[in-house]
Formats: sequence, C-alpha cells, structure tokens
Amino acid sequence: MKLKIPLFKTVYHTAKDMLSSIFSIKKRKAFKYPVLTNFPSKKSSCIGFASGDIPPSFKEILSINYSMKLIFTNEEFDQILLSARNQNEIWIIDHSTSTEEAASHSGGRYGKGGDLLYRWGNPQVYHMGNWLDRKFFGQHDATWIESGYPGEGNILVFNNGIGRLDGFYSTVDEIIPPVDEYGNYIKSAESAYGPEDQIWMYTSEVPGQFGASSISGAERLQNGNTMICIGPAGRFFEVTWDLITVWIYDNPYPTSLTNDVFKIRSYSSDYPGLSNLF
Repeated sequence: MKLKIPLFKTVYHTAKDMLSSIFSIKKRKAFKYPVLTNFPSKKSSCIGFASGDIPPSFKEILSINYSMKLIFTNEEFDQILLSARNQNEIWIIDHSTSTEEAASHSGGRYGKGGDLLYRWGNPQVYHMGNWLDRKFFGQHDATWIESGYPGEGNILVFNNGIGRLDGFYSTVDEIIPPVDEYGNYIKSAESAYGPEDQIWMYTSEVPGQFGASSISGAERLQNGNTMICIGPAGRFFEVTWDLITVWIYDNPYPTSLTNDVFKIRSYSSDYPGLSNLF
C-alpha cells in the first residue's frame, strides 16, 4: 500500500522516505534537521526532516516551535488527522487531493484543496478565541476511534499538559467533532470550531500524579475501556469509562531506567502478525 500525503511534493517525498527508512532496517537514516515550508492553508506551516548535519541557515528554523506528530487516516471520509503539537491543535485535511490541488484552495472531495477542513484545541491561533479558550497543551497521538468501538468517529488525544494555566498535568481527552454524514465540518463564521468541551477525560485524582511532558498516547479498546501509555515512564495501563484502573504494566526494556515508549497499540492474540509468536 502506498501512503499518500496531500501536501507539497517535497514534504510528500520526505515523509515517504522517512516511513520507508523507519520500517526498513537496511535503509535506516538519521533525520537531523527539520525542513519548514508553507502549509496550503492560512497561517500554517508543515514540517519535514532531512538527513545530515545541521547547516547554520537552519538554526533559526530550529528555534521555531513547529512540530507535526504523525498522521491518522479516516477511510470513510478520505481524510487525514494530524497533531500539530506546538500549535496546540489537531488538524484534519482532505486526503483525496492531488499534489497540485493540495497546494491550492480548491479541488478534492471537499472542494477546499489543501485548506484545513477542521481544527480544534487552540482557537486563538486563528483569531477565534483567546488564551483562556485553549484546550490542548503540547498534545500527542490524535486518533479517530475505530468503527464498531464505543465512541466510534470521536477523536481521542493524549493531552500532555505543557503550559496549563492551573499547573502541569496530563489528560486523555475525547471530543465529538461537529461533522455530518458526508464528512463536512460545521462551523459558523462568528465562532471557533466546536465542540465547546471534551465529552470524556481521564486524569489522576491527585493533580500532578499523571503527567508526561513528551511523547505518550491512548487508544480506545473494543470493550469501551481506554489503554494509555505514559511515554517517558514506560508505563501502560487500562482504564474504564468510569476512570477505574484495570491493570498497570511497567516496561522493563531495555532497562528500567531507559524504558521510554512513544506509543502503544493493542492486538488480539489471533492477529496474523503474531501467529509465529505463539
């Protein structure tokens, strides 16, 4: 399967090269500096990574807080969900566009080219709110909840909590995006994208006991529970909708002191990729 990213050609090929390098032992590369280019939408940029030493001309770019964290696709709507961590937003773009359409404001299934179809988490960025309206704080791992799972179609995000007004702590947030049956996002001209608030949130009862300043993630399970990864601590656990912890596992690899994990995903015992392990 070929991954298509409807951004600019340079970013598309860079991302494709990154993925092939990550998943091919023979082609591993060290991507050492970011390549920043204008994103085909107002007041936004996208980032790629190049290999080699950091040239002096890129030192200024490195100081710019732009960071794009992975992508997640929605096959039903043919859309891509991105987590723009340092903008404290999630973005949704049209996956159906050609490279040329993605560099414009028209074309594709939704007729908007490379413009954002939806954004949420920090309306101050697009002048529809202020710092009090911000919901995300250095978030990671934005995903659509799978079809057939409780909350299907909702968006789940690990909200790291960097820069919260009431102190540092993390949450796992679930929101219901204002989308119709055709994949169009509803927004009035006078207000920010909805919803006004999260529908579900996990955090610790004692402030500060659940916190990850970087990486981390969450996944909705088929039984309705949520599996959470505290990345820097290498700790995984499952919680119910009522916030009851079902189990906890601390990753011992490679050592108990260097056990950080970017994110985790669950697989059933009959998953074909595990057939040779049992």
